[in-house]
Amino acid sequence: MIIDLRPITDIPRHFELRLGADWWESSDVLCQLPSLDGPLSAKISIHRAGSKFILEGSFSGRLIMTCDRCLEPYEIDINEEFKVFVSRRPHPNQEEELDVEDLEDHFVKEDEIDLAETIREQVFLALPIKSLCTENCLGLCSACGGNLNHEKCGCAGSIEDRAFSMLKNLKTKQGE
Repeated sequence: MIIDLRPITDIPRHFELRLGADWWESSDVLCQLPSLDGPLSAKISIHRAGSKFILEGSFSGRLIMTCDRCLEPYEIDINEEFKVFVSRRPHPNQEEELDVEDLEDHFVKEDEIDLAETIREQVFLALPIKSLCTENCLGLCSACGGNLNHEKCGCAGSIEDRAFSMLKNLKTKQGE
C-alpha cells in the first residue's frame, strides 16, 4: 500500500492493512521466517511533525519460523507496536553524511512510502535473535544430522572429533 505523504498534515491519518501469507512469500529475502500462518493485521497512523512524518502502529499475526537448532518449522504469535520517523532526502540523487540524529529516521526518496515494506521491516526487527522451537530443543546430531528431538542417535559416541583426532597421537618429552 503506497501512501502519498504530500497531503499528510499534523492531524493523523489512519490506515488498516491485512496482509496475506502470499505477501510475505513474495519477498526475495531468504531468512528464518519462511511464511505467515494466515494474514498479518496492521494498524498505522501517520502525521506530520515539522519536516518529518511519524508513523505509529501495531501489527499482529502468526508466523511460521525455522528453528536454529533442529531446522524444523514451528509457529509463534506476534503482536508488536512500533514508531518510525520518516524524512525526505534533501538531495535524493547524491550521497551525504548523516548525523547521529539522522540514524533514527527512515528516509524516502520520493513523497511516497510503502506501508507494506515498513511492516516487513518491523516484522524483521521483532524476530527473536535466537529462533528456537522450544527452549530445550536438542538440535541435530553433529555426526549424522538426525533430529535429536525425535530419535536418540547412537552414532555420537562412536565418532571422534575429527578436528582434534591427530592430537591423540602427539607425544611430548617430559620437562619441555
